[in-house]
Amino acid sequence: MAEPSGGKTPLVKIYGRLGSAEAYQLRDFLHRCDVPFEWIPLESDAQARLPVCEFPDGTRMESPTIRQVTEKLGWFANPSRAEYDLAIYGAGPAGLSAAVYGSSDGLKTVLVERWAIGGQAASSPRIENYLGFPEGTSGAQLAERARASRPTSSARRSCSRARACAPR
Repeated sequence: MAEPSGGKTPLVKIYGRLGSAEAYQLRDFLHRCDVPFEWIPLESDAQARLPVCEFPDGTRMESPTIRQVTEKLGWFANPSRAEYDLAIYGAGPAGLSAAVYGSSDGLKTVLVERWAIGGQAASSPRIENYLGFPEGTSGAQLAERARASRPTSSARRSCSRARACAPR
């Protein structure tokens, strides 16, 4: 049995076959979104359509799409307004900053991210000369700070939906 990712209590357990493209896509998505999960490789299908995702509340999903998983995690949201003053597409460093400042100025702001907060920068091993990081940082550290920062949390509260995932 695999260890939970990052040593954190898993929010999702994924049961599947090694080499399964569907299981890999789910694991890759959860990893990029910093969602702790546990991977449990199975030898055979048993009676379920694999992969199977199991959540702490006991819900089990057979062969779920990424969108179904994001809906279960509470990330996917339909727009709560008909109009916005500011729509930001992409939750990389610039998108996160724009959401914070737009919402703090009272604009009705929506931030739409297709995959994971932090954008492409989240996968960069080293980012030099980024504001607030004179010694440099990794993309993962930058994305984690953005996720955990108080201004971003304020933006999430101020925006209609600061984290609206819309994966395929």
